[in-house]
Amino acid sequence: MTRRIVVSLSVLAAILIAGVSSATAQTAGTSSLEQIGYLMKKSYAFNLNNARSVLSLRDITSGSQVMTISKEGRDGIVVDAVLGDMSSLSAAGRERLRDNIFFMNTRLPVGTIVVDPSGLVRMEHRLNTALVPMPEITTVISLFSNEVARRRAELFA
Repeated sequence: MTRRIVVSLSVLAAILIAGVSSATAQTAGTSSLEQIGYLMKKSYAFNLNNARSVLSLRDITSGSQVMTISKEGRDGIVVDAVLGDMSSLSAAGRERLRDNIFFMNTRLPVGTIVVDPSGLVRMEHRLNTALVPMPEITTVISLFSNEVARRRAELFA
């Protein structure tokens, strides 16, 4: 009798372990970028590149690209958006823009404004998917999107 119970418990444990392993494998197959795209689909159209390393979020009505989200290392993601191009501004306009960027970077609730060597003004924010739960990541991305629209209007209006 005792031997049957031990065998039955062993078989039950093996079935439970197989079920948990299968469920884990199915969840692990979905990348963090796929999860973000799915969670943001009510607000944005999205496209994930073939390597599953870059997610592009587009405005649903206009189709214009709002931001990209890229994998960075094992658990990191970078949210990035172009605010404008300073190369078309006068020297005085570029100086005023740099001053505004410095001022904004000390007060932004989310993101950092950077100017790349070509003159593109971008806003970026980094997140660690191992430390930040997915619902909070999507909240940060929504805040980031709102800040991008606000800062684009302030800097390039």
